Amino acid sequence: MKKQLCMIALVGATAFGTTGTSWSLDGPPPPEPPPMGKGQEHFLERMASVLKLTDAQQAQIEALISTDAEQNAPLHRQLAENERALREATTAASLDEATVRALAATKGNLMTEMIVSRAKLRNAINAILTAEQRELADRLDPLKYGPPRPRPDRPGME
Repeated sequence: MKKQLCMIALVGATAFGTTGTSWSLDGPPPPEPPPMGKGQEHFLERMASVLKLTDAQQAQIEALISTDAEQNAPLHRQLAENERALREATTAASLDEATVRALAATKGNLMTEMIVSRAKLRNAINAILTAEQRELADRLDPLKYGPPRPRPDRPGME
């Protein structure tokens, strides 16, 4: 009797756990962040404080970031749609390698565009800064992420 009760409890827990997992995988994708969200506002505040930006510099940088966010909104949407399609393609019952390759190539192109856009924004912000502010920003940049960790699994990264 005790063995049967334990078996019923185990089967019930397994069924409940898999149902909860499948429910968590369904549903709409997460909402897109707003173009000028809290993260960017805090970034601007910290940047203004640390680099001692003038009001004019702050206004120029805020305008650059806002414009960049508006211009990249379609790119962010395309990337989210691509990632959803890629996830669906890689978890489908039968793998269509050509589709996965095409989606992966598209994702690479979208990421390239985002990296280039970010580099342009950083360059435009650097053009607004004084030489002293740029020097300070360059010194602080590595501190943001900490020192690189050694990766013994990769050649040349020791």
